[in-house]
Amino acid sequence: MFKLSPLRLRVFRRCKLRYKYQYVDRLPARPSPQDVVGALVHATLHDFFAHVPVHDRDVERLITILSEKWQALVFRLGSPVEREAWRQRAEAQMRRFSHQHDLSLQPLALEAYYQVPVSDQVTLVGRIDRVDEEPDGGLHLIDYKTGARPPEVDVGQLCFYAIMLERKLSRP
Repeated sequence: MFKLSPLRLRVFRRCKLRYKYQYVDRLPARPSPQDVVGALVHATLHDFFAHVPVHDRDVERLITILSEKWQALVFRLGSPVEREAWRQRAEAQMRRFSHQHDLSLQPLALEAYYQVPVSDQVTLVGRIDRVDEEPDGGLHLIDYKTGARPPEVDVGQLCFYAIMLERKLSRP
């Protein structure tokens, strides 16, 4: 069975040798500081939406959770100057997120991993950061972007996730 995900496709398109090392040979890779901070941001948002009551959700609570999680990861991020730069960057991402998204929404799914067979030989796999259900019953897929560059909408990735959700939840 061949497993296909947006990340695997992106890695394959960028560097076939890296794809081989990562997905065929399964060689361990050391996470970059960007990866560590991205995981921290995702974990912070997950805990915020999963555990903070709606009436307590605000940007300061989001920053508090980030700060609590930061202590466990800070040692992996280089010199004190680099660590402070990464902390400021993560905090800025949280503040930006709080201004761009409704913090009072209760997500239908958080960091949900899906496996959906599409044929006898291919299974779509992926982790969707967040799924919100709209008042009209439609689903809103949210992909947290934590990269250094301004986020670009990856239409292929969103279509991939939409197909997975449609098949998994049996609804358009």
